[in-house]
Amino acid sequence: MDEDSVKQWAEKRLRSGITEREWAFCKDRFIVEECATDEDPEALVRTVKALRQHFGDHGTAEGAGRLPDMKRSDGDETQQRALPDTLLRREERRRAFAYSAFAAMLAAARPGVLEIREWLLGGMLLTPEKARSWVRSPAAALLEHWKFESLEIPYIGHLAVIGGRPRRLQVDPGGHSLPLPPREYAEYGEIRCPDGSEQGRLIRFAPGSLIDELALVVSELRKEFPWEPHEAVEFVLCGTYPSIAPLKTTMQWGLSNYRVERATVTIEVEPWISASTVEEAYRAAQKQLLAGENRLLNGRGLDVLAFGARRLGEKSSKRPTWRRLMAEWNQDNPDRPYSDPRAFSRDFRRTEQRLLMPRYQCWPDVARRMVDS
Repeated sequence: MDEDSVKQWAEKRLRSGITEREWAFCKDRFIVEECATDEDPEALVRTVKALRQHFGDHGTAEGAGRLPDMKRSDGDETQQRALPDTLLRREERRRAFAYSAFAAMLAAARPGVLEIREWLLGGMLLTPEKARSWVRSPAAALLEHWKFESLEIPYIGHLAVIGGRPRRLQVDPGGHSLPLPPREYAEYGEIRCPDGSEQGRLIRFAPGSLIDELALVVSELRKEFPWEPHEAVEFVLCGTYPSIAPLKTTMQWGLSNYRVERATVTIEVEPWISASTVEEAYRAAQKQLLAGENRLLNGRGLDVLAFGARRLGEKSSKRPTWRRLMAEWNQDNPDRPYSDPRAFSRDFRRTEQRLLMPRYQCWPDVARRMVDS
């Protein structure tokens, strides 16, 4: 059969269409060719079913099209979380707390922090709720401080929205209706501000705006203190000092066009943390990613996969059959022979699937973003 006939036959068996990503995956691994030559007629159907079971059984061509795009942009889907305090020893928690408090004391005396708190906040600190409301104000993100003064708009406590046709900035008190600044959007800066979440909310701001002046202070603080941007913003506005974690675990999980699924664990640790705490942190990350399953792959299966991959990767006009690959394997490995090419192919495919598509447990919000993308 030709490739079109193979695809039509497999889609009838699956009772749904095969997506472009699924087809590309199977072609890369010579699975389509196996079906076309009747070497393994069920290989295509079996592989597509495995893909859908692994990444989500959507059941139809339209549903499968909502599978994770799996194309890398700036990197893998990642989340970074500080080690929970419950995993630190008592003396380690006390030392981390003391260091965090002392760092906040030093930061509070920096000139930029003192100036922001004096002229912007009027010598008063905001509650976390008021701070989160203020950083979402389009007026704070678009207008310079002299504009607030000339229109007698309070820095803190104003209400601002963008609306109308044409779109304008509406600010109270005063009932001001202002044109949006005619600046290029590419010139706008970005900063993550507190919103109650772990990563903070990304805010875009115009050059010279109130948030721009706040961002400059935050940038200087982060050169000296190991704080996240939203933590530094909340410190400046609210006085809440960030907890400096002496150990951070980064678990990175990513996909690349169905080709490879890979996860890594990175631990950033201060040298005074005990080795047992580091080991416990790694085990916790490993348990989360592997869901408690960490079985070693079959040794002969790994050798078969490496052997077959080398042969299949060689440039030639025609792909060798499984029977020929098995014969070459038996010649090189007389102590571990195969008698059935189907068994040889089965061990190759099973090991490939477990090696390249292990069942890593990503975080629910990561999985939701990837499926919705």
